[in-house]
Amino acid sequence: MAGLMLIPSDVFAAPTSGLFVGMRSPVYEMRSGEDAGMSEEFRREKVVSAVAFANGLENDKSAPQGEEKIYSTDRMCLAYDYIIDNTGLASVLRYGDEGQVYFYDFFALGEDYWISASIDADGVITIPTHQELGEHPEYGMLTLEVSTFENLPNGNMASKIHRDADSYTLLLQDDGKIVSTDLDKDWMERFYPVITDESDGVFALCGAMTMTPVLDDLVTPPAAAELSDYSFVYKQDNIVFSQISQVAFDGDDVYFKGLCRFLPDAWIVGTYSEDKTHLVIKSGQYLGHGLYHYYFSAAHRESAEIEGEDCLIWVKDDEFVLDVTDGRTFTFDNDHYFTATIAGDVTYILYSGRLAEYKRKPATPSSPIISGLEWIEVDALFFTQPLTDVDGNFIEKELLSWRMYYDDVLYSFDPSVYESLESPTTEIPYGADDNWDFLFYNNIEQAVVIYETEYDNIGIESVYKVDGETRVSERSYYGIVRLDETTVGLKPVLESSVVDICGKPVDTPSHGIYIRTDKYTDGTEHTYKVFIK
Repeated sequence: MAGLMLIPSDVFAAPTSGLFVGMRSPVYEMRSGEDAGMSEEFRREKVVSAVAFANGLENDKSAPQGEEKIYSTDRMCLAYDYIIDNTGLASVLRYGDEGQVYFYDFFALGEDYWISASIDADGVITIPTHQELGEHPEYGMLTLEVSTFENLPNGNMASKIHRDADSYTLLLQDDGKIVSTDLDKDWMERFYPVITDESDGVFALCGAMTMTPVLDDLVTPPAAAELSDYSFVYKQDNIVFSQISQVAFDGDDVYFKGLCRFLPDAWIVGTYSEDKTHLVIKSGQYLGHGLYHYYFSAAHRESAEIEGEDCLIWVKDDEFVLDVTDGRTFTFDNDHYFTATIAGDVTYILYSGRLAEYKRKPATPSSPIISGLEWIEVDALFFTQPLTDVDGNFIEKELLSWRMYYDDVLYSFDPSVYESLESPTTEIPYGADDNWDFLFYNNIEQAVVIYETEYDNIGIESVYKVDGETRVSERSYYGIVRLDETTVGLKPVLESSVVDICGKPVDTPSHGIYIRTDKYTDGTEHTYKVFIK
C-alpha cells in the first residue's frame, strides 16, 4: 500500500499552523494583475511552507537564552505563486544580554528553528545573511538570503537573489514596534528575506514587516477556584464534536478551559447574571497563540449585499450568553456563535454547545457515520464515531472500539492480512492507526483497508466498555441492505448541499475536503465529509 495519500492532521482545526508545502522552482514566478486578488481566508490558511522544512531536514533546534517578547506581525509573504499580505501572525523574539536578538520561526513556517541578529543603540536590528538554516537530503544546505523582484518578459515577476548582500535590517521604534527599514518604499524597491538553496530556488519569502508587541494577558482562574471535569458537546461545520474540558468556579465567575481544540490550555471567563439563569462571556479575551494570535468573540450571521450579490457575513457581538440550568449546566444560545478571531476576522466557529459535569458511566454509543468507500491506492472504508451516546452525552474515545461485518457476518481481522495485529480479533480500537491498514484522519475519522471484494454491504458497529459493562451501538451500513424485501441504504435523495470546511456553500467542489448534506424523500438527512483528491 505504498504511496498512501494522507490528509493533513489539522484540516478541521483552526489554522494553528495552517501551512501547506510549497512548490520549488529554480526561477520563482508569480501571477500579476487581477488574478493576484485573494480572499482573507486564503491569506490566513494558505501561507506557503517551505519544501525545505518537510521531513528529513536537519537543523540546530537549540533555543537561545534571553528575555522573550511576543509580537503580532503583519507582512508580505509568498503563498504558492502569489505575493500576499498576511496579518495577525505570532512572532517570538528573545533579547540577549549583549545586543543579540533571536527570531523564532522567522518565516512563519510552523517549524522549530531560530535565526540570529543584533541590535544597536539606535534600535537598528541587523539580520546577517548566509545563515545556514538546515540541511535537506534533496536540496542540500538551505540559507537565509535577501532578494528583490524583477519583471519577466512574459509579464510575470521573479525573485532575484542577491548573494552580495550581507544583511537585512529592521528598526525597533520608540513605540515598541519593529518595522522593516524599507517599509515606506514601493514594494518593487524593497528587499525580501528568503530561504534558498545553491541553485537560487525560493522556498519561503517575507518582507515589509510590522511587528506590534502583544501585551494582552491570558485568563487564569484563581488558585483557590473549584475545578470540575465537564463534557463539552458542540457542532463545527455541521459535525458533532465532544471532549472533556475543565471548568473552574469562583464566586460569580466561571472559567472554561480548552473550548478551542487547538488551544487546549486557553481559559476564558464568564460572569453569572443576578438570578444565575445566564452566564455572560465578554468578547475580546485573549486566547493565546499558535502560528497566529487568537481572541474570543461572540458573533452572528447577517445578510448583506456585496458587489450586487446577497451574502451572509459575520457580525461580532460584545458578549456571548449561555443559558444556565441548576447553576452548573451551560448551553449555547442558538442565535449566536462562539468564535476565535485573527486580526479581527472570524475564523474558528462553534455552535450548539452544551457543557455538563462529567462522570464516567456505561452508555450506548450513537451509530457510526459512514462516509463511504474511498480509493487510496486500495479500497478503504471511512467512518466517524461521534463521541456521544444515544442521548447526546459525551463518551470517551479511549473506551471505544468497533466491529465490522460483511453481509451481517462478524469479520475477524487476521494478522496474515492486517499485518500490524498480533493475533486475530473482531474488535479494533477507535483511533487505530498503523499507517498501513488502519488510518485515523484529523483525530476524528477512522479508515480501514477493505481487501474483500464479494459482498453486498459492510456494517460497522461501535462498542463502549465501562467498568466491565459493554454496550453496542446500532449498526451502520455501506452498500445495499435488504430487510423484509425493502432496500435500505439506497433511499432516493431529494436534494443535496455542499459547504467547505468553513461552512461556505460550494457549487462546484475542486480538490479538498467538503461537508455534504443529503436530504431524503422520507424527510431524513445524512451529513458526511467528502474528500476530493
